[in-house]
Amino acid sequence: MGLNEESFLASVQLARLNQRLNRRLDQHLRPLGLRRGQHALLLAIQDRSPVSLTDLARVLEVDKAAVSRGVASCERQGWVRTEFAPQSVKTRAVCLTPGGARLADKIRAALQRVEADLRHEISASLYQALITEPVETGKM
Repeated sequence: MGLNEESFLASVQLARLNQRLNRRLDQHLRPLGLRRGQHALLLAIQDRSPVSLTDLARVLEVDKAAVSRGVASCERQGWVRTEFAPQSVKTRAVCLTPGGARLADKIRAALQRVEADLRHEISASLYQALITEPVETGKM
């Protein structure tokens, strides 16, 4: 397969789009003091608070150790707090602090700006397919 043929592969085009989106997302989130991945963690907590580490790992499709590290980092920043879940003294639940809730609102605004940019960069039919066709975990 030649170089010209490769550039038309869907996987190559998606990888390029992903790189552009990640760069743009970083540009919007860096001023908020966030590292990559923290935004998804904070939004997942906001949407499900209080939420267990196990549930966060499932929702974010990462292992529990990664969630624990992310929560610990966000806790040091003062964005989240952990407490024992009401139904179990062994299960920790995570929720946002008031500062974390304000930050999550800023993250959502930044994501809306990135989303608006995306709508102008890709075709309407591709955009519609991306927002209406769920990506199933583990399938490719």
